[in-house]
Amino acid sequence: DVGMAEISFQQALDVAREQIAKGAELRAASSLGKLWVEQGKYDAARTMLLEICNWFTG
Repeated sequence: DVGMAEISFQQALDVAREQIAKGAELRAASSLGKLWVEQGKYDAARTMLLEICNWFTG
């Protein structure tokens, strides 16, 4: 179920952010971003992924 997958990825992202676990945040964001791209939500996926990638690239 795509809806449940989206909820699970969002929850994983929220937990990673709360724990300041950037590696886990990147994995969750990548999974959620892939799902959003498959749904045609390109701008949302790009914005979310740029935010976390910018943290890594400084």
